[in-house]
Amino acid sequence: MSDEPVAVWAASIERFNNDSTPCATISHVFAYGGAIEYYADLSPPGQIYIPDANVRAAQLYAQTSGVRSVTLVIDGHANGGDGGADLAARTDEELTSWADALAARVCAIDVAGGLQLDLEPLDWRNLPKFLVFLARLSANLRAPSCTSTTYPAGRAVSAFGAASIATRSMWRALGPNGYFVVSGYDLVLADSTAGVASTPAQYAIALETAVDTIVLEAGRADGRFMLGIPAAASKLEFGRLRHADGTETVGSPQEDYVSEALRLISAKGLDESPRFLGTALWGFAPQIEIPRGSGDHYFPSNPLSSDAVRTLLVSSSGAQRCAGNASP
Repeated sequence: MSDEPVAVWAASIERFNNDSTPCATISHVFAYGGAIEYYADLSPPGQIYIPDANVRAAQLYAQTSGVRSVTLVIDGHANGGDGGADLAARTDEELTSWADALAARVCAIDVAGGLQLDLEPLDWRNLPKFLVFLARLSANLRAPSCTSTTYPAGRAVSAFGAASIATRSMWRALGPNGYFVVSGYDLVLADSTAGVASTPAQYAIALETAVDTIVLEAGRADGRFMLGIPAAASKLEFGRLRHADGTETVGSPQEDYVSEALRLISAKGLDESPRFLGTALWGFAPQIEIPRGSGDHYFPSNPLSSDAVRTLLVSSSGAQRCAGNASP
């Protein structure tokens, strides 16, 4: 694996920020940090990978004009299989050890304002053990060993998932420095085979349901949240799909999905809510292949590769979206 820094979107984000209105800048970057994996034949079986190259990339994003905060994304497979954590089968002692090791690594990274957990699928089978892990991690990230003059309250922690799992228990585990990043994409027929795009109208209906759920649950728990929106192609919201055999499926213009999301944010008055921290832009990638190894590629592969999406985002505004974000 190369140790060369790969902050491939830094220049594009800087150009976007220089062209944007103050409340539309990408000021919070979710940079890929690494993974949590489990291999029974290793000692210890639970492994945390945060390559130095990813740390250097985060440092470069932190230096990008307009960027005020960098969060490291830690992903992994919540079920079993090759490298899968199989959370439901882990003991509390194993989860505590993982949380301690991950926090120690992140707290040693000067530009890491926090971390986001993206362990999928995050469903009801895996949720109880996930909350054990998350609660320990959150406590570690705000412990004295993780505070400094730059981070007097410690580091933030967030979890990505569906609105339906953002319960009071989720926010209790996230703690005072935590927030939930709710998926605002792949919402219609989410268990269907990839390759059939939702219409913008279908997307808007499903997104409204997710938003209503997260607003209700956040109100009950006094929790904070971000909303992920499909500013680039997702499994069910895409402009174009090029299949492995060379044929193509046309979806809807990506800007139509983004427009529906921004319209709903305005209609629901989210920008006036102190619990709403802004939109998280899915996603920044050289290519989007679903599923991996299939040869099926979805477009656009990042928000700034579409002139129409870029124009829409540049002109967007909103007091809470000043917390704005990207997901390289």
